[in-house]
Amino acid sequence: CIILSNHLYTEPFDVQIRTQLWLHEIIHINNKNRFPSILNTSKANLYYLNNLYTLFDEYEANRLSFKMTDSLFPNLSKRYKKHTGITVKGFLQSLAKDSHYYDKIKEEIFCFRLHSNVDIFLQNIDQSFDEVSKSIIYLYSYFDHESKLMRLEPLIEKTEFHNNYTKELILFYRKKFKDGSADLTDGVEIMKKYMTNFGMLFEDIDQGAYCHVLDI
Repeated sequence: CIILSNHLYTEPFDVQIRTQLWLHEIIHINNKNRFPSILNTSKANLYYLNNLYTLFDEYEANRLSFKMTDSLFPNLSKRYKKHTGITVKGFLQSLAKDSHYYDKIKEEIFCFRLHSNVDIFLQNIDQSFDEVSKSIIYLYSYFDHESKLMRLEPLIEKTEFHNNYTKELILFYRKKFKDGSADLTDGVEIMKKYMTNFGMLFEDIDQGAYCHVLDI
């Protein structure tokens, strides 16, 4: 089931905004059946594939829900356009705190050198990785749908976590979306490089998988 907050039925929102958000969640549900099962042949690859699919799921849900909403409502309302602007601004502001995330991860890397507990390191940086990565992915989903928003890309490019590895991941997602493909297995190396931006490099060992903690 999908539960919508009653806040969506207050003055700032309208049927167009609710439709886009509803479609976004419907696409998530559909993707659970559309995405292939991840074969547990490599513990390290499992980390990379899980993140590949999680972020692509958000990118695709946005791209498709935007496209479908445009088709249903040829004349987008002022509220819908305002909502888009506020949302994009919010993600940009989140990335503006990029130095906070960067410093947090560098601190956790330093602490890891003292305690050597990989589980503690991964647990402590998980939120930073999730928030930064999703902000980047969400923003590019807006940019790729509405080309005029690409003028804002330099604001992302100035952040610590945007580099050639990040660009490669976005290009990969764009191609998969254009092709309508749900097979992301050829993107493991791309995600592997992207996650080194956050100090993570997974390797298979006899016990399962080990995360090498890299300096950033």
